[in-house]
Amino acid sequence: MKTVKLILLFLAIVLVSSGATYAYFTKTKQVANNRITAGTLDISIEKDDSGAYYTPPVDISGMMPGDMERVAFYVKNSSTVGVNLSGKISGEWLFNHQDKYMTIQNAYYLDGLQWKPLDPDISTGTYKYRDLGSSTLKVLGPGETREFMVEVKFDINATDEYQGKTYKATLEVAAVQEGGPFPAGH
Repeated sequence: MKTVKLILLFLAIVLVSSGATYAYFTKTKQVANNRITAGTLDISIEKDDSGAYYTPPVDISGMMPGDMERVAFYVKNSSTVGVNLSGKISGEWLFNHQDKYMTIQNAYYLDGLQWKPLDPDISTGTYKYRDLGSSTLKVLGPGETREFMVEVKFDINATDEYQGKTYKATLEVAAVQEGGPFPAGH
């Protein structure tokens, strides 16, 4: 019995010590001076020089109640990433600081030779760069330019007090990297 215990003890010692003596080859390599640069997001609003539409900055005079004018402009993506777009126009009459009687009726983007309607977001008063009724936002790729148009309408119900008065409007286009959330108000 002592012999069996001694043999088992000897085997246990051999097994434990042999596990500690295994050797594996290893090697580590490094590549230094790697650079990671953040992308950029930059858009601009540019004029439509075709002469067919008003272009920003707009100076429309002589509008009468019931008139509608079209304002066209380009959005250029100078970013390194694709962007989703949201646009809105806000404003007020300079004499009473109200925003009634001047509205955006529709907004469009030019697809080839065809104007396609943009999808309005009633909750924010914005138009998203996506097809009417679609939930999928379109992407304006890096270096791409797209033409847009809005129809501005002077309400037929405007009263005589609006004669000769000026409406000051602001066009705002928000861009977010593709798939990102729009800022508040867009």
